[in-house]
Amino acid sequence: MLTIRLGQFVTTDERVRLEGEGLVLREWTEGDLDVMVQLFDEPIIAWRTPLPSPFKRVDAEQHLARARRRDPLLLAAAVEDEPPLGEVMITSQAHLAYIIGRQHRGQALASRALLTAADYAFLMLRTPVLRLEIEPDNHASAAVARRTGFAPSRAPAATVEDKGRTFTLQLRERRRKPDGTG
Repeated sequence: MLTIRLGQFVTTDERVRLEGEGLVLREWTEGDLDVMVQLFDEPIIAWRTPLPSPFKRVDAEQHLARARRRDPLLLAAAVEDEPPLGEVMITSQAHLAYIIGRQHRGQALASRALLTAADYAFLMLRTPVLRLEIEPDNHASAAVARRTGFAPSRAPAATVEDKGRTFTLQLRERRRKPDGTG
């Protein structure tokens, strides 16, 4: 298991478990499938992400299979060994994303999960910059980006077509500190 605590990591096998900000980011398991359905079966999540709506058990099984491929790295976000409250995504291109279940929002979980994921991504990807893509009207995600040190990029916004709609994604960036940390 790869465990990271406050910038330190230990490898004991191939599983990933990140600890920081009072959260655990860990790999999804078959035991999480029902929780995954509860978290992701929400119209706004389908609107903002590639996940389908409704999100059924078969979708959870497919998502678990994708998570097991680790490209991108999809980690369940939880408090200790409790059921997951959401998910963090880390791509090999240094893009991060997150989902927090509706019933768990308003507790700074997105910020805490994003900070933990960013520390890991800076360490493992050795990249000078991490990125988020946020729709201009997603004020909650823009606030999370600000709280976690992601600033608007000078890069032009991207226009995307998905699920029959066209929308804009603005890039937010967080640069690595001179000491190599986030």
